[in-house]
Amino acid sequence: MKKMKTSAVPLGVVLLLVIGALARDSREDRSPGVTATNRGAVTSASIDFFERRLREHPSSFTTANALVDRYLLRFQERGRLVDLRRAEEVARRVTTLMSWDAGPHARLSAILLRQHRVLEAEREARIAARMDVKRADPVLFDALLERGLYDEVEAVLGRMDPRTFAYNVRYARLQEMMGNLAGSTLAMSRACRTLSGAGVAGAMMAWCYTELSGLEWSAGNLRRSRDLLERALAVDSGYPGALEQLAWQAYRRGDLRHARELYEDVLAATGHSDVHLQLVRIAERRGDDVTAEHHLREFESAATRPDLLPLYARYLALYYANDPQTRDRAVELALSDVEARPTTESYATLSWTLYQAGRVEEALEASKKALSWGRPEATALYYAGMISLAAGKPAAASSLLRRALARRQQLDPADEAAIGDALEWLTAKGIEVADEFAAGS
Repeated sequence: MKKMKTSAVPLGVVLLLVIGALARDSREDRSPGVTATNRGAVTSASIDFFERRLREHPSSFTTANALVDRYLLRFQERGRLVDLRRAEEVARRVTTLMSWDAGPHARLSAILLRQHRVLEAEREARIAARMDVKRADPVLFDALLERGLYDEVEAVLGRMDPRTFAYNVRYARLQEMMGNLAGSTLAMSRACRTLSGAGVAGAMMAWCYTELSGLEWSAGNLRRSRDLLERALAVDSGYPGALEQLAWQAYRRGDLRHARELYEDVLAATGHSDVHLQLVRIAERRGDDVTAEHHLREFESAATRPDLLPLYARYLALYYANDPQTRDRAVELALSDVEARPTTESYATLSWTLYQAGRVEEALEASKKALSWGRPEATALYYAGMISLAAGKPAAASSLLRRALARRQQLDPADEAAIGDALEWLTAKGIEVADEFAAGS
């Protein structure tokens, strides 16, 4: 199983508009005596209250808006998709009740984007932009980034106010993707200070520290990364994103028991089925085939559901690519994902499924697209290196694999070992690093 970027750094793209929208509402959960452990109960009680109000006053857009906010808050706290789906259902009602306002369309776009329904999300974001471009720009940025429309993304960011929280979190994301980790870290630090200065706590503050931790981890500042995760858990003791990053760090250093316990906590808290794949890797490394098979079946059962397929398509494609009997289906899923989201990450997944299916020349073309913009993830470099090796381009393979290994903290140990074996073979053959892939890092 190949490592994909986990939700902790964050799951593909973090729903930043939701974070910003919640900032004004989360203060209700910081009354005296409210702690991280019972905050979810407070939010649930608030949801029950507004559900009753909405049944009594079905045309009240203020009640509907309040209910959406609270479902999103509980999703931020617990990560359960059922809350996101109910938020979507009510948010669609709000677009009808407030047909003159850009805000409901922008928020619906954000909710759809979090479910990886990117074409629908882009459509709602563009509707909002036609009504009020300044108000819609943050979520339009998010949707366009997920669509891989990078030139338009930069134009949208250029219209935003650089003094705002919304700008800084998006600038940080874009700079991270382009390889400017120092600039990304600085912008995310500013965003966290903005939240803290506004008195925001709980899950949103934990989210910000977790994001910042992920950037420090990518930069190789492992102690700083861990310190930030401890700060995240200090403000929200059960925050799943922080627990997931801690689990990955434990997994990387070989502490499989602790990693398993943390991932099980994340799975229990969120129900996110991709976590089963991490538990598969742990079980396989421990030689526990029965447990590994159990988690594989649990993942496949959830990921193949039509309503969840957009969320797990890339994970499922990589899973299917491992089995000769399902490799054609893996390519189909990856192609469908590229059609909806022609991003560098989607092309990396496509390249690996094509490679596993023996379609090396097509895989090589897809890998070039995966590396064509920004700073590729370590896994994308690993895929491209192995594909180049299979395509008879050993110099390119050596360059790509060395670049991947330089970011080993992002790699699964099994992939790191495979890179080591490939580089040892290339070195024995006297292969030097030089070709069109060699530039960059």
